[in-house]
Amino acid sequence: MTSQTWRQRWLESLARLLHGDAPSRRRCAVKRNRVVLHLEELECRLTPSSATLQFNISSETVNEAAGTFSIPVTLTGAVAPIVTTFVTGVNSPSGLAFDAAGNLYFADDADGTVGMVTPAGAVSTFVSGFKTPNGLAFDAAGNLYVADHNTNTVSKVTPTGVVSTFASGFTNPDGLVFDAAGNLYVGNYSITTVSKVTPMGVVSTYIDGIANPAGLAVDAAGNLYVGQDDGNNKVLEVTPAGVVSTFASGFARPEYLAFDAAGNLYVANFGGGTVTKVTPAGVASTFASGIATPQGLAFDAAGNLYVASNVNNLVSKLISTVTVPYTLGGTAVSGTDYSGVTNGTLTFPT
Repeated sequence: MTSQTWRQRWLESLARLLHGDAPSRRRCAVKRNRVVLHLEELECRLTPSSATLQFNISSETVNEAAGTFSIPVTLTGAVAPIVTTFVTGVNSPSGLAFDAAGNLYFADDADGTVGMVTPAGAVSTFVSGFKTPNGLAFDAAGNLYVADHNTNTVSKVTPTGVVSTFASGFTNPDGLVFDAAGNLYVGNYSITTVSKVTPMGVVSTYIDGIANPAGLAVDAAGNLYVGQDDGNNKVLEVTPAGVVSTFASGFARPEYLAFDAAGNLYVANFGGGTVTKVTPAGVASTFASGIATPQGLAFDAAGNLYVASNVNNLVSKLISTVTVPYTLGGTAVSGTDYSGVTNGTLTFPT
């Protein structure tokens, strides 16, 4: 008898056994080949579009004589974001950026420094000597670029911490972002332009007519997105050809932007204490709330979003994916041979 037969029979048995669990527990139903499993509270927040149940076949044990078996499984999926404090006691953090090693960098606009936080949460000063650093961005070579709001410059910092002026002549530069070709875009907050700086440091006006351009982000197609912090509370889209249109509106001072791996845009609402998620189609929803003066956004390699809370002197980590391990066991039910179960998509009843 195949292990797949035992696995399917266990699913059938489990569906009956779990109906006898304590009724006080909140459950959500997961359908798999017409068998309904009931999972507990944490997994009830999983969204059906991305949650999967994976049977770890190589580690299962089957005792055919006794009719029993154990199957390790892993449930993975997206959840409503859980806001945790990643680091606290940092002074007025604003722009955020990750390096390739997973270290998080934040601009301290009160002390004129850029701090570094290791994945374990250890905080140190990476570089100092700025006046009011704001936006941060890394190039492909691992150099960090810092927008110094009140000196109207963008500095380049090597991985060893050597600082030099990369470009100047801006007007209160704020947001920074690189495109795939290595060009740097700079939002001139106090006027209506976004500047483009080539890898050689040549500065030109990329687009004009955008009042108070703040946060910047570039999507996979090379479109530039600009948070407009002028009372219109819009995020504008600028195509590579320079065509400007409104991508989404209704924000509350959209000062920082970031894309996730799926192409969704996240917007820090400095005036609203929220982070908004905008799908590629432009549909906006509140992703997280209760974050005072969010002023920096960055994703780590695992897809967790980090948010700088400027007034509370902390950086929050928003966990939106969980992986839950189980070891499933039971007694097989003799009878029909059901085969073919290895993994499947979770579907939730409405």
